[in-house]
Amino acid sequence: MTTQTTWAVPRAPHELTGRVVVPGSKSQTNRALLLAATSNSDSVLDGVLHCRDSELMMAGLQALGARFRVQTPGRVLVRAPRLLHHGMHPIECGLAGTVMRFLPALAATVAGRTQFVGDEAAARRPMDGLVTGLRQLGARCTYEPHDAGHSPHATLPLTVDAPARLGGPVVEIDSAQSSQFVSALLLAAPRCTHGIDLRHTGAALPSRPHIDMTCTMLARRGVRVEQPEPCRWVVHPGPVQGRDETIEPDLTNAAVFLAVAMVTGGSVEVPGWPRVTDQPGTIFLDLATRMGAIVNRCGDVVRVTGGELHGIDVDLHAASELTPVVAALGLLA
Repeated sequence: MTTQTTWAVPRAPHELTGRVVVPGSKSQTNRALLLAATSNSDSVLDGVLHCRDSELMMAGLQALGARFRVQTPGRVLVRAPRLLHHGMHPIECGLAGTVMRFLPALAATVAGRTQFVGDEAAARRPMDGLVTGLRQLGARCTYEPHDAGHSPHATLPLTVDAPARLGGPVVEIDSAQSSQFVSALLLAAPRCTHGIDLRHTGAALPSRPHIDMTCTMLARRGVRVEQPEPCRWVVHPGPVQGRDETIEPDLTNAAVFLAVAMVTGGSVEVPGWPRVTDQPGTIFLDLATRMGAIVNRCGDVVRVTGGELHGIDVDLHAASELTPVVAALGLLA
């Protein structure tokens, strides 16, 4: 017998107007936590997003030797570890893509065996490109579903056996499944003996702005990053500098609230909008304008006011996470 449930769709009887403080970017939060945990001095991170993914990232980094202290909500002191070590117990990744991709790459820079596990559904998230890259660097990677003959693809659970010194620097991978394969290797690259000369050899890269975000955050911490070709990145070995950092608001989450103004003809403000950013969610302002909204900026405050909503043709390959919001607006255009 099938149980049916109903859901009352919310309706706005009037224009909605307001100001929304958006939580920090999850993408920036987990990159900043990892970089701070591998830095040569302490860092203070402000605006850190509190969610399951960031909690898993901190717990995983602590399992590798990092130390964190939450000073106030959203403000985290990261102590520079004297020496990272391999994981003594399996590291839980949940369903977090950044955790299950970034931490195995970091663990490959620490001699010894580290195991990674996740939610049941995590076994359906691809790891092929990352495993290919780690093996080229000299790490031994094994994954239980494949070894048992259940899947031709690399997945969790994953075991990384890291050598005393990684090889390289040239690494060639297909990252068409996820740009996180590239970001994971770039974030670990400063700790590699020869750095990394990373080349993507597959089809078009998804979410390219997230790779740009990774490169920008590495450079801000003194890491030398070069991109001699569109699908090639060269990261030189060396120390990652400790620095205090403020996490930007998550602009993709902000799009949901700005869309409310567009649907109801109201006006919604979001403070803290960065003037320059690598977050792909920033393109929502252009999409809102093209769909008939009025967009104003005053300092770091963005205001979107609804107008006559009309449809557009748009390629969201670089910002796929905006698809649900834009699709919902399209239904009402």
